Amino acid sequence: MEPHRSEEINLLDYWSVLQRRRWVIYLAVVVCVVFALLASVLATPQYRATCKLQIERQNPDILTFRDVGAVDSSWTAYSDFYETQYQILASESVALIAARRLDLLNHPLYLERKSSPGWIDRLKALIPRSSSSTTLSEEEMAVGWVQSGLDVSPVRNSHLVLVSWVCADPGLAAQVANAVA
Repeated sequence: MEPHRSEEINLLDYWSVLQRRRWVIYLAVVVCVVFALLASVLATPQYRATCKLQIERQNPDILTFRDVGAVDSSWTAYSDFYETQYQILASESVALIAARRLDLLNHPLYLERKSSPGWIDRLKALIPRSSSSTTLSEEEMAVGWVQSGLDVSPVRNSHLVLVSWVCADPGLAAQVANAVA
């Protein structure tokens, strides 16, 4: 039986491997840089429009003795109220009102987006689905578009909330953010 022999590998061995493969490494770096450059040049710029809203919880001005006992001033009720307001701002009904107010169904950017689906949508179309899938109406698709770019985020330690919408058109981004607000 032969004794176990351990070979030592030191940093010079790694350096010699890198030296022998340097052209492969150079090629990989150049390909990555070219790919990143092309991706950044061909990418569509996205604009974010943000509205800042103040949400105030108002208690009734005049209270009877019975009403004073019914007012819940606990931290849970306080945070539940604000969380409810954030969810309402991000809801489908608010997105539908904004889409109708701006007539998004006839906006050129929405029509362009609808007519030329992105590569992710094309990949999703390749996946077979069950026959029970329902088709969405035009308004539901517009609501989905509004909700996909919408971000409602509270400002910590304040009564403020930021309503943002992201789009390739800065004017439309501002209009949608204002319509949701």
